[in-house]
Amino acid sequence: MWAKLIQWNKITRRAVILVSMLAQCGFLVLYIVLYTTGIAIATNYIQILK
Repeated sequence: MWAKLIQWNKITRRAVILVSMLAQCGFLVLYIVLYTTGIAIATNYIQILK
């Protein structure tokens, strides 16, 4: 019983670490995409204003 619980605890902890890492990567990618898109829109807007 306890051995199974400890095993499950290890798996859960690994899963949580993995999910948090994936979430951080996702946020980083999203930030980069939004940042580059923002720059692209800004440069287009400046070119239109000229």
